[in-house]
Amino acid sequence: MKNKLQVKILVFLLSIFLGYKILDMYATHKIDTYLKTNFGKTNALEYDEIEINFLLGNAALKQCKAIQDSVTFESEKVEINNFSFYQYFINNKIKIGSFTVENSKITGKIIDTKKEEKKSSKSWYEEVNIEEIAFKNLNINLTKQNNFPLSIDRIDVNLKDFTLDNPSTASIPFEYSALKTTIKKFKSQFSKVQAVGFSNFTFENERIQVDSLEIIPLKSRENYIYHVPYEKDLLTLFVKKITVPSFKIHNKKRLFFELDTIFIDQGDFNVYGDRVVLEHPHQRKDLYSKSMRNLPFDIDIHKINIQDTQIVYEELTKKNGTPGLISFNSIHAEINDLTNVERENKFPRTVIHIDSSFMNTSDLKIDWSFKTDNLNDEFNIRGSLLNVPKENINSFMRPTTNVEVEGRINQLFFNLYGNDDVSNGDFEIDFDNFKINLLEDGNEKKVLSWILNLFIKNSSKNGLIKTEIKDLERDKTRSFWNFFWKNIEKGLKQSLT
Repeated sequence: MKNKLQVKILVFLLSIFLGYKILDMYATHKIDTYLKTNFGKTNALEYDEIEINFLLGNAALKQCKAIQDSVTFESEKVEINNFSFYQYFINNKIKIGSFTVENSKITGKIIDTKKEEKKSSKSWYEEVNIEEIAFKNLNINLTKQNNFPLSIDRIDVNLKDFTLDNPSTASIPFEYSALKTTIKKFKSQFSKVQAVGFSNFTFENERIQVDSLEIIPLKSRENYIYHVPYEKDLLTLFVKKITVPSFKIHNKKRLFFELDTIFIDQGDFNVYGDRVVLEHPHQRKDLYSKSMRNLPFDIDIHKINIQDTQIVYEELTKKNGTPGLISFNSIHAEINDLTNVERENKFPRTVIHIDSSFMNTSDLKIDWSFKTDNLNDEFNIRGSLLNVPKENINSFMRPTTNVEVEGRINQLFFNLYGNDDVSNGDFEIDFDNFKINLLEDGNEKKVLSWILNLFIKNSSKNGLIKTEIKDLERDKTRSFWNFFWKNIEKGLKQSLT
């Protein structure tokens, strides 16, 4: 009797095991058949092996390859664990414990097929929930639509509690509780003459850090201008580190980024402009307030802190000549409330304070402010420049204007108010032993220089010379900084004559 019971139990367990194996085989066959018959030439899927555990809701594809148009995705392993059949069949929801992609790569060329996708009135699912999504060691090597390359050595992503439910009132149709991302050795070309890259990017717990951010010239200074459609600057940038302690994305109708503080440490920025070969494009350049206002998303940056940074500007105006050069060294700047959204039903004023060393010798201070919601794009910029020797002036003026000055500027103060159309303001200067020499092929034109200096004040004598800048019109095809310089230039002319 006892033996018969044991046999029955054994048969029962064997039946369960066989039933389980049959279910596994059936599920494997059905899924394998589905995958092979439902992917055509434009969406091909290949894999060496498929594993299914029906009881646990696990599935894995090994050595898989998928092709969409001209982009190929390859992976050693794509795995799903803890798929809930109950949620799928009873509640029309997809619930998964984990989705993992290991040692994968994306290669090929991005092509804009411009296919119109038919929008269904209702999604085939009610909700997707995945407890953990992980991409481990993803490599990207693509050619973009403009034939420019994009490469990333390694991406690792870990996403917790991912929920997709297509809410109509949100800009992002999904939510998650935690995200950790690491990107190593990113490089992308964005024009024929420039590329951008960084060595490391990390995002974890709302904190961002970028190491060794670069804008890299791909052509020489002598040749880059022949590879651009119009007069354009060649940029070189290196920033040692950018840190954002708190970065938030608010899920509203319009995409909204909020950053508490951005720390920019040890930046080196060079701007080189060839003004000889091509004409100025005469395209409108908006002031910063309008540019912020017209962004396709909302952004609220509470503070930007810039430390130990330098900017060098060089401009070539004569063929086979030497570029004029000015530099701003040891820049320490703080930008407060750079935003295009309201806070407590009003827009804050963007306030910028800059401390710098002009040409490594002269103290330069600037205070600048504007409001993004001001449709006239009104701004105020004021500041001071102290102790400027002739060498600092001539490094730019001699190569670009064939003019050389003698003497020095002891003090220079400005307070300018303007908008998108015109500017007004006050200008004050104190200078000594000032003289202008006109040059031709590096040699002084002595007679013309002597005549010109008859109309130039040698010094400010009794302290500061004060003058008003009135109704200076803005060239709207030039930048804000060109407008600022035109105000300084007008103040200098009025003070010296």
